[in-house]
Amino acid sequence: MRTALVTGGAGYLGSHLAKALKKAGYKTICYDIKSPINEVYWDTGVIGDIRDSFLKRPFYTDKIDVVFHLAGRIEVGESVENPELFWDVNVGGTTNLLNIMREYNVRNIVYSSTAGLYRSAGTDLSEKDGIADNNPYANSKYAAECAIRNSTMNYIIF
Repeated sequence: MRTALVTGGAGYLGSHLAKALKKAGYKTICYDIKSPINEVYWDTGVIGDIRDSFLKRPFYTDKIDVVFHLAGRIEVGESVENPELFWDVNVGGTTNLLNIMREYNVRNIVYSSTAGLYRSAGTDLSEKDGIADNNPYANSKYAAECAIRNSTMNYIIF
């Protein structure tokens, strides 16, 4: 059985992803700063901050095959009021995760970014649209994307 770690797994996307992973035959581990609402979707739930070394716990208790990285701060308005927090969580948490993945030889990551980083041309957004300096939230998500792209991991960014 393959094992998936879902950071930010207690949220809306994370719980639905866990349900799909379980249906596909994965053992699922939820790692989040808050308790999962839909615990039925998880084999294991771990409460912790992605910026902490406690994030190592799922890696040394299970052989993880893939990480789905959904954890992060998402409130655009709050990012303008407290940009340092968004850089710390979204970028610092991602680099902490990448370092731990490397330490435990986990090579596969799927990252949930945001369309908010693109410069809108007034129509539907495209990944070919330019990157804009829209707000600290979008900028921190883009920086996390860059960290993943610059790592040696196998990655998918959506």
